[in-house]
Amino acid sequence: MILNLLFFASWKDLTGCSETTLEVVPGSTVEQALAAVVERWPALADRVRYAAVAVNEEYAARERVLEEGDALAIIPPVSGGSGDRVRVVEAPLDAAALAEAVVRPDCGAVCTFVGTTRDHHDGRQVEQLDYEAYQPMAERELWALVAAARERWELGSVALEHRLGTVPIGEASVVIAVSAAHRKAAFAACEYLIDRLKEVVPIWKRESYRDHAVWLEGEQRRVAQPTERSPALPTHDEDSPADG
Repeated sequence: MILNLLFFASWKDLTGCSETTLEVVPGSTVEQALAAVVERWPALADRVRYAAVAVNEEYAARERVLEEGDALAIIPPVSGGSGDRVRVVEAPLDAAALAEAVVRPDCGAVCTFVGTTRDHHDGRQVEQLDYEAYQPMAERELWALVAAARERWELGSVALEHRLGTVPIGEASVVIAVSAAHRKAAFAACEYLIDRLKEVVPIWKRESYRDHAVWLEGEQRRVAQPTERSPALPTHDEDSPADG
């Protein structure tokens, strides 16, 4: 199966081309295609985890299955975002990698928040959380929050990722890393980002117990049916098993 690769900025310099093709096994995912890219250009190995990926001009999760002729654009952090990174993905999150991604020589502080699934809520045993999002809008709103944080504090770089799908007990559903010259700005921006994320970003969660599950919608708890889809409006529960 042949894919069309697009490279930009430093990636273009390291590969020596802006466009080329890549042959992969039929049914390969974005993640597998990236592995093939690194195999062909080993100099990109340390950069892959920080890059966003677009398939046919739309941001794509790394689990997306590719098709013959897909255009795979590998997108380094944009210059206007000072190395900022925002992603909503159906994959485990790497908090250490995000913290490393925001380290800068002009910044003396890195603040990281990791929201994980805990095993209880309101006296009940929680088995897992499931997250669903209106993904294009969620990513756009997250970028808007990063921009708003930058208006309030002098920041170095910001990395923010939210996981979708099933998040087992103890695993991260959201990771935020912020660097700044001084710790107060890093702490304040990190707290602002998680608080506003829970208020305005269209991401919903379902809490699963041994015998039933409920969607957490603001102050309401709505029993989830086996075929039920997520609600249409982005509301959040303030005291949920995840996010600390």
